[in-house]
Amino acid sequence: MASSANARLVAAVDLGSNSFHLVLASYDGGALRVIDRLKERVFLADGLDSKYRLDEDAMERAMQCLRQFRQRLEGIPAHDVRTAATNTFRVTLEPADLLARAEAELGYRIEILSGEEEARLIYAGVRDDVGREQQRLWNIDIGGGSTEVVSGTGAEPEIAESLRMGSSSWARRFFPMGRIRSKAMSRAILAARHELAPIVPSLLDLPPALVTGSSGTVLSMARILEETKLTDGDGSVHLKALHKLRKDIQRFDHLDDFQLPGLKAGRRGTFLGGLAILIGVMESLSLSSLSPSNGALREGILLDLLGRRDLKHRRASTVAALGARYSVDPKQAARVAQTACALFDAVQEKWCLDRSEHRPLLDWAARLHELGLAVRHTGFHRHGAYLLQNSNLAGFSHSEAELLARLVRRHRQSFEPRHLDDLRAADREPLARLILLLRFATRLHRGRNSGMPRPAASDIDSQGLELRFPDGWLEEHPMTGVDLENEERIWAGFGLELRYA
Repeated sequence: MASSANARLVAAVDLGSNSFHLVLASYDGGALRVIDRLKERVFLADGLDSKYRLDEDAMERAMQCLRQFRQRLEGIPAHDVRTAATNTFRVTLEPADLLARAEAELGYRIEILSGEEEARLIYAGVRDDVGREQQRLWNIDIGGGSTEVVSGTGAEPEIAESLRMGSSSWARRFFPMGRIRSKAMSRAILAARHELAPIVPSLLDLPPALVTGSSGTVLSMARILEETKLTDGDGSVHLKALHKLRKDIQRFDHLDDFQLPGLKAGRRGTFLGGLAILIGVMESLSLSSLSPSNGALREGILLDLLGRRDLKHRRASTVAALGARYSVDPKQAARVAQTACALFDAVQEKWCLDRSEHRPLLDWAARLHELGLAVRHTGFHRHGAYLLQNSNLAGFSHSEAELLARLVRRHRQSFEPRHLDDLRAADREPLARLILLLRFATRLHRGRNSGMPRPAASDIDSQGLELRFPDGWLEEHPMTGVDLENEERIWAGFGLELRYA
């Protein structure tokens, strides 16, 4: 069936640790229909050394793939393309450098997903694939660098965990150079069970569920078991069959010594690691079998892309819940947020800030800028940033959470251009300007006074901000005057003028 002439083209790009995927779909009248898929095995995680530095060969494989993707995406507006990077982008030593090169080749912004956000999107993709609303779902997704375990009954997962184990990393760790040793397989399975152990009790306390597995490892295992006649033909992955497969391959010394029907050449290097993790997970959760699902991260990205308005509400709810959890003063948070957003509105156009992206980020940072007071007053901006970097922020990507943490970290005390040097170039100037607006708003409300007058604000072309206070007000509030003089010097370091009267 041909797509309607009015159909909207949307695309999801999934930059995984083993493979890069592109899914192109048409959206018309509420129906989403996939019209094209591209997949390239880049084995990005194989390029990581012991210090998580990425070698140039792996980098170039990735860039070559992204150049191909760019050609297929040509003409699709940026707001209809969502690109998500996963574990290797999260753990590499210099993510900003990798991100800058990748974005330059792809031509679109790339989000580094947090592990929990990756798990949430996987859940959305699998839930849509299997249907059966209101039935509890468990899903295991074994990728190249991480394994996501999710569970829920509705549109949002109740448990969404990302574990630092994947088929590539386990293969390198336990089966170097493709060597097969029975003791190594036992250790790999035990290590997988150890990684899963902290979340096993919470999962086993849940009612019975439909159990599925998604992405390459599970789909590959299902195909191998079927073609080697180790399954009963129902398409499921059975633990007994996996143990039989394990026993069969342990008769060999090396991966090159045997051929398995259904094992594609591109998956040979990660096969042993994936097998060990899958056995470990199923043993830990007492699963005798699971059903493969064709839904996964990229399908979840597409669904999320079409529901970005709902995502904004989800992130606002996350911010509100976090503020309540750490007893942030809601009145002070609201005062600072209102002033910061009013300043944003005054300069947004001339400063080339994005209203849909940057204004919510500033608002959320203002509402959480005192988060760290729950830990200690001294250095509370640092404590707040730490909490944001190490909390599960539902709805936020890893990249968005990092920007939010930077805003909170730099809203007081020292701030210089060098503090943003490790960010990708496209984020540095907008984030610097958002930080300056937040700093100014917090200075104005330092006295926590609800009667504080909001100054009239206007831009100075693209080079600064002018504020006008009621006559005589600054003379009557000398502490605020000192704060403004200090901020004036900081703004000057960014080539911006702060003018006030």
